[in-house]
Amino acid sequence: MTGRRLVTAASLLVLLISVPWWIGPARVSSAQATAPKPRLRLVEQTPFVGPSGSFRIKLQVTDAPADAVLSFKLYDNTASQGRFRYLQTMRGEQLGAPVQPPYTVPVSNLPTDDNISVDATFQVDANRQPFLGFRLQQEGVYPFGVSLQTATGQDLDVFVTDLIRLPPSARNNNPPLAVSLVAPIDAPVALQTDGTSQLDPVAAAGLSETVDALADYREVPLTVAPVPETVVALEERDNESGNRVTQKLAESLDG
Repeated sequence: MTGRRLVTAASLLVLLISVPWWIGPARVSSAQATAPKPRLRLVEQTPFVGPSGSFRIKLQVTDAPADAVLSFKLYDNTASQGRFRYLQTMRGEQLGAPVQPPYTVPVSNLPTDDNISVDATFQVDANRQPFLGFRLQQEGVYPFGVSLQTATGQDLDVFVTDLIRLPPSARNNNPPLAVSLVAPIDAPVALQTDGTSQLDPVAAAGLSETVDALADYREVPLTVAPVPETVVALEERDNESGNRVTQKLAESLDG
């Protein structure tokens, strides 16, 4: 599994778009299991903004109740807290304190693109609080949580991306983004004490989506960091279910 380095800001954006870490809804009864689950997907977003500008995010919402709402919450800057903290935030963990109360908007009130995707735009300003947006006085990486909710506030689907706020141009002698990107293939330990393997279904679904993204965007340079135990558990799950997740993973890294 040969590593590939990220070299452009566009590549980072593609991965953020393609490989979100999804936090699914609560488990449902067997009677409800056949009903489609409401899903929320990131289609496109503004890669970064300056001290003042607009942050636009495009979302695809499927199988949601007619009265569903979207909740947008921005969290404190994590730029100085290391890579592992960053990865935790992308999994929806250790998000820290919110910058301000969330914006909650009915899905039906948001503008649509081609009657499929919904758009939300937030203003960013260093000196004042925008009517719809955020006052960010410091450059950094701000986790941005998006939740699809019922009208009563119950989460149906959630993901976390980032709002990247650049420093003033006078202090920005380097390229806006100069990073390397790692796509982890890992999950909680699946090997049981009796020798069987039981991969968490939510983790397995997330890994399958990650592998799909790697297969769909083979031209994106990045490093894949697989955990062997997880790959073995995925392979055993493939053998039982007839899926080909591990085969697709290997094919996506060819060359």
